[in-house]
Amino acid sequence: MAGPQENSEAARLWAANTRDTCEIAELLLSRGAYVDPICEEGTPLIIAARNGNVRMLELLLRHQANPNTVVHLVYTPLSYAISASSVKCMELLIKAGADVNAGRPVTTPLLVAASYGFASCIKCLLEAGADTNIPDEFGRTAAEIASVQGWMDCVEILSPLTYPVAISAGTDDSLLNANDGCALKKQGDAAFEENDYADALALYTKAMEIDPDDSTLYAKRSLCWLHMSEEDKALDDAYTYRTMRMDLSNSCYEQTAALILVKEYARACRALVSALKLDLRSDDLD
Repeated sequence: MAGPQENSEAARLWAANTRDTCEIAELLLSRGAYVDPICEEGTPLIIAARNGNVRMLELLLRHQANPNTVVHLVYTPLSYAISASSVKCMELLIKAGADVNAGRPVTTPLLVAASYGFASCIKCLLEAGADTNIPDEFGRTAAEIASVQGWMDCVEILSPLTYPVAISAGTDDSLLNANDGCALKKQGDAAFEENDYADALALYTKAMEIDPDDSTLYAKRSLCWLHMSEEDKALDDAYTYRTMRMDLSNSCYEQTAALILVKEYARACRALVSALKLDLRSDDLD
């Protein structure tokens, strides 16, 4: 257990880090202050990485700070450098021996970069040997997460390096190769029926790239966002659906949900009537 003197030095080092006072931190470290004390916010290195503080991070690494300290079960200094979108900090940490695949099976640095949509961070990690096929706790790869978030520039970087094809773990390669938007939509419907909303959303998004004029895809994706508690994104897709030419002959349940979101109650009622004509036994319409 650390003594009063060590605790006092640690507190001063945290304070110097927080205030971006490299000179004070240098003095403390030169006099033997422990470089890796841990507080609720992590180690000084983690704080420097989270703030994108290159000077402080360089100083701490020169004094042998551990680039692989884990806090909150999965997060390392590299993960925090990504959240700060600091490629320079990432490069310094990787050079010092940071594990680019740390945090599995919950959230690796690559998964963090994909969720933020930081293409430059993704490129840095890939150059350092990050594995694109390590999934998160829900079985999604970095490419799938980027697709769900709509970061298509990141998807383009990650997809060629991801196996199986990144858009969906259950997607048939032949369907993707055929660029068949209808087939992708059907697979999205199947995923939705299995309550796999993230997978369904990724498939609908890919289908939109192939057939951007299919208004029903926006209604379907809106409902996926809603099930994933992403209300703002659900509303955006619902508004987009409303402004497009609407076809109420299919997927009336999703279209009705989208119209209700944007308070188009009259059109929602018409969609419900159409749906009832198509399937009087549909549990979804209850």
